[in-house]
Amino acid sequence: MTKHGIVVYFLIFILVTALAVVFILFNGFHFANPTEFSSFFIFSNQQTVQVYVCGAVENSGYYFCRVGDTHISVVQKAGILPQSYLSSDLYETKITKNTTSILVNYVNDGQRAFAINVNTTLTTLFDGVFTSDQVQKLMTAKVQLGTITNLQQLKPYLGDDYFLMYYKLYVDEVDYETD
Repeated sequence: MTKHGIVVYFLIFILVTALAVVFILFNGFHFANPTEFSSFFIFSNQQTVQVYVCGAVENSGYYFCRVGDTHISVVQKAGILPQSYLSSDLYETKITKNTTSILVNYVNDGQRAFAINVNTTLTTLFDGVFTSDQVQKLMTAKVQLGTITNLQQLKPYLGDDYFLMYYKLYVDEVDYETD
């Protein structure tokens, strides 16, 4: 290879690198999918983690965030509901590399009420949280489905009651699966 060829390859390398930097900067660090997001952070010093958010939120599931972000910033990604109980801890507590999940409880008559794992013993549900008719519908769903892996599975069983009660329930991180 000639000296001229080496210079051309070096200039192409510099141009491609510069274009990549410009793309990242002007893209505002927004990525179309989690793979791009995590790939970018492999090359940076900021550590990212995937945190499971459940309970009184619009969309339970896994969300990417940075170590040092507040819990509320991750909860906002999952969607805050009017029924979400937003304690001061959510605003103050930071994500660490060991944070795996955030459970958002709900507001009932102005007071915090604890969301219930839908796969727990059903006697917990009789504690005045749900009507006996709603509990019966949940029992039917559990008998027919086994372990509930996503609250969306309950819609056919609960009908309109689903929207009155889904935020009072959650699927544990261990059981969660997307549809």
